[in-house]
Amino acid sequence: MENVKSPTAGNQATLLPGAEAAAFLRLSRSNFQLQVKAGHIPAPIRITPKRPVWRLADLQAFVESL
Repeated sequence: MENVKSPTAGNQATLLPGAEAAAFLRLSRSNFQLQVKAGHIPAPIRITPKRPVWRLADLQAFVESL
């Protein structure tokens, strides 16, 4: 299992919890969740059923595609 790390670690396997992923995209947590549910933001990886995380590389690719 991969560890959750700081987005500044530079590791492409970096995983971010929802709050950090929202902050990375400069969105509120509620708006971030709405965008995920609408399919506009990449879907999370589920470490456990109640622990979603996002790959930093996926979020960076999303930002570059805008």
